[in-house]
Amino acid sequence: MQSFVSLLQVVAWSLVGLAVVSTAINAWRRRDRHRLDIFAFVAAIFVNKWITGSVGSTILVVGSTSRLFLGYFLLRLLRHFREVSPTLLNAALVLASSLSIAGLFSPRLFYGRSDGAIVLALAAVFTYGMAVFFVEAGRTAGVTRRRLSLAASGTLLFALYFILDGLSRFQPAGPVQSNIIRVLLYLGLIAYCFAFMTPRRLKQTWQRAEHANYLSRTAERDAEERGLKAADDLFDAASRSVGNALTVVALRPVPDTGFLIVQAATERALLNLTIVLRDNLIGRAVATGAAMVGRVEDSEREISDRLKRFGSKVLVAPIASETHRWGAVMVVQRRGSLFPEDDLLLLARLGRYAGTALDHALLIGERRDRERRAADRRLREVESRLALMLDSIKDYAMLIIDDGGRVVSWQSGAEHVFGYTRAEMEDEPAAALYNIEAAEFAALLDDARRRGFADREGWCRRRDGARFIGATVIRPLTGEPDAPNGFVAVTRDVTAQRDLEDRLRQSQKMEAIGQLAGGIAHDFNNQLTAILGYSEVLSRDLSPDDARRQSVSQIEKAAERAAGLTRQLLAFSRRQLIEPVVINLTQLVNDLLPMLRRVIGEHIQIQHDDRGGSLRIRGDRSQVEQIIVNLAVNARDAMPEGGQLTIRTRSAWLDAAAAGRDVAPGPYVRLEVVDTGIGMDPATKARIFEPFFTTKEFGRGTGLGLATVYGIVQQMGGLVRVASQAGSGSTFEFFFPEAQAHETAVGKAPAAELPRGDQTLLLVEDESSVRTLLQDTLERHGYHVIAAEHQAAALALVMARVDPIDLVITDVVMPGGTGPELVQALEAIMPGVPTLYISGFADPVLGQHGFPKASHFLQKPFSAGDLLLRVNQILTG
Repeated sequence: MQSFVSLLQVVAWSLVGLAVVSTAINAWRRRDRHRLDIFAFVAAIFVNKWITGSVGSTILVVGSTSRLFLGYFLLRLLRHFREVSPTLLNAALVLASSLSIAGLFSPRLFYGRSDGAIVLALAAVFTYGMAVFFVEAGRTAGVTRRRLSLAASGTLLFALYFILDGLSRFQPAGPVQSNIIRVLLYLGLIAYCFAFMTPRRLKQTWQRAEHANYLSRTAERDAEERGLKAADDLFDAASRSVGNALTVVALRPVPDTGFLIVQAATERALLNLTIVLRDNLIGRAVATGAAMVGRVEDSEREISDRLKRFGSKVLVAPIASETHRWGAVMVVQRRGSLFPEDDLLLLARLGRYAGTALDHALLIGERRDRERRAADRRLREVESRLALMLDSIKDYAMLIIDDGGRVVSWQSGAEHVFGYTRAEMEDEPAAALYNIEAAEFAALLDDARRRGFADREGWCRRRDGARFIGATVIRPLTGEPDAPNGFVAVTRDVTAQRDLEDRLRQSQKMEAIGQLAGGIAHDFNNQLTAILGYSEVLSRDLSPDDARRQSVSQIEKAAERAAGLTRQLLAFSRRQLIEPVVINLTQLVNDLLPMLRRVIGEHIQIQHDDRGGSLRIRGDRSQVEQIIVNLAVNARDAMPEGGQLTIRTRSAWLDAAAAGRDVAPGPYVRLEVVDTGIGMDPATKARIFEPFFTTKEFGRGTGLGLATVYGIVQQMGGLVRVASQAGSGSTFEFFFPEAQAHETAVGKAPAAELPRGDQTLLLVEDESSVRTLLQDTLERHGYHVIAAEHQAAALALVMARVDPIDLVITDVVMPGGTGPELVQALEAIMPGVPTLYISGFADPVLGQHGFPKASHFLQKPFSAGDLLLRVNQILTG
């Protein structure tokens, strides 16, 4: 027993010493009231032990009376939970000081019963402190609750220790009782250490438990309900866990607005209060996403004055997720908190949970809104298509209507348009034909009588209930004075016309996107040409063992990757010049995968099965990329809830039976694109390659994607096969003729093998960095270069020369005139001069003047070797 007590003593006082040092450091760093009070209390325990452990009767008496300082510092701790009168605190301080001084001059006054009375009085103070700690622990939650419970337990142990120690002054205690007194003391010290200096891992465990409790209370609700009740749940949790005098929850009505509206508050007068976010305490917390402690006066002016009567300090935590900052939760503490860091951490975590709940509710609401709009679009598309199907040869429906709105005469055109026979419609109300109520139709007739005509464009109804957009003009009948009054109505079905107008707008939008993509590619490829060219110059100027060659090589690789991205952008916008080359299909698919993942989204998994190895075909790279991109986008639309897209590349042999009459038997490369989407029924599958046929929602598809894919494959001499069933996904198989073994792609020529020449070249390029690079490259290989930045400068230089020019190298799009326009002007001066066009993309300008041969066009970015080889190819024929 004695060894256990000794071990407990060592542990307890070691922890107390550590607590004194730790609380002293925290108090010195922060210098706020709660840390100073904790340090004073822990230090008083340590000092009292040192005094009572000293030798000398006077010191022992002072140690006994100085215990009253423990009561004083305990009362200072309780100020954070209860209103403690300053008079009481001063009285406790004066009493402790007076008794300690009296003990120095009259030690005999505090032996025996007097000393016992002091200890028992101290026990009463600790008993009161224990009750306060337990009550406050029951009102809070999380880490604060556990730390207050430990503080309450330590105070209870100290109260028992003082009671037994005080009684021992009236009747000496035996060995067992002495050991019990010491155990109570040491256990109380350990409890205080864990309360005021809680280990980080233990606090994290308590925090996780509280977070789990909060989430379990809301787990049974669906995501939308959690979002609707997020403010109330946060208010309840914050009031129960952190709240002191006032708790307020304020949210933005919609994301990213500049103000908050109070949704829940302890003070009902604050409900629906608008708080404009500025660079104040609440605004900074919301903007930075960090929880903060500050004064009430630092809050936004709309609420700061209303909070002053509840306290001076306020804790503010943002209600935020990774994507949105929804608002803030505020807690005003009248007397502060013993553990404000724990309160702020718990408040911040609760704010993140509430922000996530609001995010989920927003996503669900947006999804439902999208589904509703999609359903409306599908309905309009079905109605429009049905109206087109029921359209007849005769486009106009003419009918005579009397003053009461009934049909008097029904022409054959009306029968074709509306579907009713003459017998069915004579003397029947005409309002139902126009899908409106009788009162609204009567108002339309009154308007025609008053103005001489009335026009209406809106939905009309056929005999079978189908609707179409009808353009109707109603005019009153004029005749003899005693003739019956009436109206003539002429209705024309304009559904097809409106649909064509929508298609035109869609086509114009796609054309604008393509122009934007082409413009970006043009400028970007100019910069890449300069980067690649100068890096190649650096690489060739450096010796093979120069360490900087590795850095230059990395620059070249990065520029080539950027060029690949630009090429993919041009393929997606269908603005790449057709230039058949030998393509490694497996590598092309691997290069496209990063862009495909961005295009189709993270909800669809892409798998590339390339067990076929290196598979080579001959074709235009941009067109092959366009085939894969179109199929990937279609697969994405067929898998709105997610799925898997598999791309396989294989070698294949088509015999006469498999090839049929479409292609010749022989070796082929098979590209297979498989999705797990909704699939197609036989009727849809039979029409998927028809131009303008689309299965996408109204307004989203042009009906040209798969038709373009089919045309490209046919142009390459390939074969297309499609397998699909409704609900079972789709499989597209493409068979491309395999490139012959002797066909190889053009690579980068070594510096020693690059061709040289001595001809005179005219270089016209508006980008100065590209112009300087090309001029320097050509001149270094023997050519005489005349450089100009635009058409006018080029023409002036040519007019001033006597010697002929052997080759014109010109950009296509330049300020002051295009490349083809420059060539036309030069034809009058130098007939038949060969031309090499260089451009960042397949410009519409070339389409207007006729695309040149592939050997007379060089796509940016290109290397010095590409330029020199192409120049030599043109000059030597």
